[in-house]
This record gives sequence, structure tokens and C-alpha cells, in this order.
Amino acid sequence: MFSNDIPDSIIKINNERILSSMNLIQHQKEESMTNNVDEVDKSGKDNHSDKKKVFLWDVYNRPYVSITERYKTITIDRKLLSAGKGTRLVNSLVQKDLLKVHEINLGGRGGSAKFLELTEKGYDAIGMKPKPGIGKGAGFEHGFWQQHLAERLKSLSGINEIKIEGLIMDKSVDILIGTEQGKFAIEIAMSSEHEKINVEKDIAAGCSRIFIGCKDKTILKEVTKIISGYPEEKKIKLTSCLVQKIFEEVKNCLQS
Repeated sequence: MFSNDIPDSIIKINNERILSSMNLIQHQKEESMTNNVDEVDKSGKDNHSDKKKVFLWDVYNRPYVSITERYKTITIDRKLLSAGKGTRLVNSLVQKDLLKVHEINLGGRGGSAKFLELTEKGYDAIGMKPKPGIGKGAGFEHGFWQQHLAERLKSLSGINEIKIEGLIMDKSVDILIGTEQGKFAIEIAMSSEHEKINVEKDIAAGCSRIFIGCKDKTILKEVTKIISGYPEEKKIKLTSCLVQKIFEEVKNCLQS
């Protein structure tokens, strides 16, 4: 049957059916584009989608996991989060001031890695209060190095005990290590401001070795200058280096 033989009424009905289905497809497409990681109600209030909350909870529970490692280990909707989707999700959470990014130089072949920290709004989004920092307010990077080094040091023989914020004479040491050679103190220096006080405290407490890991070369230069002012019997107990080198320094000391 040729089109000229089809009544006009049938053609009209068929065209209306096609147009109706096209409008439905377009509506569904527009709806799927808006139902991504950002869910906003009519009042403009962010509802924090399930994906966001799962991700924020993961940052809360595992604060010192790198972004790359987090993508490999977090599951959302029973699936591992791909790097592409993860990046879009993180960018959205950062833009909404729910997360902030820290880039930390791990040294050696590790290069730099990025880490995430919940903001005040981020804690509010999951209904939690900020965790007390293990660095007692010294900042995220300080806390990261305490946790990172404490975990790595567990692999060394000759260490009996490792304590983050270990107490000596009622004052805390960033990392206190019990060894067969005596007590070792590790201080993480994000600045050189308090390092002389820390050194004096650790010496007075009878630490046999004191390691000061410095954030960068400028701080290392300042700390090295402080150490140079001590008499030889104290200076021999002190080691200053970049924080990325602390593990090797402690390892060498234990093996000597």
C-alpha cells in the first residue's frame, strides 16, 4: 500500500504517537542529566545524595587513604568507584565545601599523593562532630605523617612498642618508640618554631635517640642550625632530616 492510499486521519494519529514518544525520551534524558551526584530540592537545599554520603563516610573512617587508593577500595552501589566518576564526585564535594584536598610529597618514587579531609560542612552532612586530630591541632599533614610512619615502623625488628602522642614527663612525643637500645622519639616539624623545646623535653626524658623529620628543606636548614648549637654529648643523640627520610634513619640506627 502506498502512502497516498493512507487516510489523512491515520497519518495524523501516527505522527502524534511518534512526537509523543520523542518528547518522553527527551524528558527522560533531561531528568537523568539532573539526577547525578548533586541532588537539590525546590528550596535550593542540598540533599546530599547516597553516593555523597557513602563517600564522605569513607573519608571520615579512613582519613589518611590517598584519593587514588580510595578509588580502588571504595564501593558505591556495590561497584568499585572508577577514577572518572570518583574525580567528578570529589570535585563536586570540594566545590560545595564538604571536602578539601591536601597534596603531600611522599618522597622517592612515590612522588606526591592527594588526600581528602572533611570540612566542618562535611561533618555536618553526615551528622558527625570533627574528630580530634591525632596531631593535637597541628594539621592534617602532621597527622598523616604520624600515622604513616607509625604503620611503616611496625615492619622493623628491634622495636617493642610504638605510640602516637606517647607521653614523656607529662608531655607528648609525636611518635614514641620503645627499642632494645632505649626510647626513641620522633618529632614531625611542620615549622621550626617549637623544635628546640621538643628536643629539650626529649633529652630530659632520657631518650637515647631523637629524630626530627622536617616538612621541607627550609625547615630542615633551620632545625639543623638549632642542633648545631648543642654540645657534642647531646648532639650525638639528634638526627634531623626530611620527614620522608625518617623511616630509613630509624632503620639504620636499629641496625648499627
